[in-house]
Amino acid sequence: MRLVNSAFAEVLADDSLTVPSVCVGTAFDIKRKLRKVLREVVHEGTWEPMMEPGMIHIEDAPREIMLDRKLKNARRYAVHLYLISNELSAVRAEYYGSLPEMQVSIDLFQRGVPYFWFCLYLITIGGCILSQSSDDAAIIRLRAMNIFSAIVQRWPVFCAISERFTSQAGYMASYPSWGPPPILFKWLGLEEFGISLQHHSPWVAGQLMENALRELRAREECAKATGVNGNAAG
Repeated sequence: MRLVNSAFAEVLADDSLTVPSVCVGTAFDIKRKLRKVLREVVHEGTWEPMMEPGMIHIEDAPREIMLDRKLKNARRYAVHLYLISNELSAVRAEYYGSLPEMQVSIDLFQRGVPYFWFCLYLITIGGCILSQSSDDAAIIRLRAMNIFSAIVQRWPVFCAISERFTSQAGYMASYPSWGPPPILFKWLGLEEFGISLQHHSPWVAGQLMENALRELRAREECAKATGVNGNAAG
């Protein structure tokens, strides 16, 4: 049931704030169908098969959004987005040899970024795949900016639902047990802007990330205007 009287009702009113129904339920039940769906995802190179069975608004989904893959969570009726990592790894292994394994992951990660549920997945698992060894630093930084921008855009929503993030022990998983994947700090130099993985409330962290995103975009525009490649990794 929607939290109509919630202080965050306006933030959560967006109809695009949905999660795939295939990731809602108990982990045991989800795993039985998720790998089949992810085979289609990898084969087609799109996340559409994840969404075709149906989408559930985050306010209509189970209250608990699990952050851990511990066995004791397996029978909790909740949102289990983290299972995507396990099952996707298994599917990638099946395809390895016929498709470049790492490139499959990179392409899928970038195609998932526009979706709220995918960004929620990224901040709760704390990881993402940006590159393979042959990639140019400028390309990697562009991918990192793409993911960071999407996370910052959705950050007020993540803060609004953060009390639902649940650890394997069944307790609320407080910030910074969730947040931007640490690899983004490396490629975007976020520490320079006072953003830390260990300090601040999520709301303060969000303000710092907005400031950092504005500055990073301004630097990129300046680099383009002056004809200087500002995308080299530091």
